[in-house]
Amino acid sequence: MAVGLADGSTVHIGNGLATAKNITAITNANPPVATCTGHGLTTGDFVVIQSGWSLTNERCVKVETVDANSFKILGVDARDAQKYPAATGVGSFRKVTGFTEITQILSVSFSGGEQQYATFGFLNEDFERQIPTTVSAMSATYSIADDPNLPGYKAAKAASETGGTMPKRIDLKNGGQIVYNGYPSLNEVPTLEKGNVMAVSLSYALAAKPVRY
Repeated sequence: MAVGLADGSTVHIGNGLATAKNITAITNANPPVATCTGHGLTTGDFVVIQSGWSLTNERCVKVETVDANSFKILGVDARDAQKYPAATGVGSFRKVTGFTEITQILSVSFSGGEQQYATFGFLNEDFERQIPTTVSAMSATYSIADDPNLPGYKAAKAASETGGTMPKRIDLKNGGQIVYNGYPSLNEVPTLEKGNVMAVSLSYALAAKPVRY
């Protein structure tokens, strides 16, 4: 048995995304190997994938370079050809140019991600059944002690103002990482409660499933 505490974890927001580069081939493997001539990546880099595979599309993933023209997409198992049809996963990627830590986080909460079900029953029966369908949309909310001069605050504001997606990385105290891509929105008006620190709220609507390392 192993347990852990969130204490000591850090949260980082992407600074930007580089110009897209094409993925010309991708393998059905664990992890899949993507081909891109002169990809320019280094092992440990994070990229946002645009792919014909819906389960990979828009995800932020870590890479491991194989050579100058190919790299592994870590955290993805593409061996199931029904979920990852052969020869259809090509697309492009954009490298995350860097991350800035968001300091003074007071709390983090996630919502959504629950399994949804279709409920049905037959005319001649007196009970109903459920079968799984999809998973509800996920979002994260960060309460941050207000200080607009901090680098993390400025990075969150800049990402929010683009109106597009930006990756987020959580570094856990035990060395693990949780990475996801989503739409950030910073509410710059701080809470005003007597006896409590002023705080702003950064919400994130996830564009794809998180990846855990």
